[in-house]
Amino acid sequence: MKRKPTIFGRKNNLASSLFDEDDIEVMQPPKKILVIDDELDICLLLSGYLKKAGHEVVYTTSLQSGIEIAKQIKPSTVFLDHNLPDGLGIPYINKFKELQCEVFIISALSNLKDEAMKNGANYFFEKPLSLASIKKAVEK
Repeated sequence: MKRKPTIFGRKNNLASSLFDEDDIEVMQPPKKILVIDDELDICLLLSGYLKKAGHEVVYTTSLQSGIEIAKQIKPSTVFLDHNLPDGLGIPYINKFKELQCEVFIISALSNLKDEAMKNGANYFFEKPLSLASIKKAVEK
């Protein structure tokens, strides 16, 4: 199988002049992602999966440290668990949105989806997580 050249962003003139348009696989630039979840296994799963996809990932297990880290690194996407030891995630959606990032709520409670979306969440993921759904959301 012929391997397609990969470029970040849109197809450009140089790449178009070197290869047929159909031979170029266009990838999105890597994103900076913050994962906030009190379950270390979820942090490690998401972090490993997203890093393998080429993204820069930082994780933490508390809401307050998540807020501080977000201010420092300015992520493009935040995965935010709702039920954290030091607070509930949904009321903090707008705090993260002020930093110009997408907010993906994670919860084992599917009945929180409407509340999360009304509060500005870009996506709602119910535990157990589907890596295929996460990939699709991140790549949008």
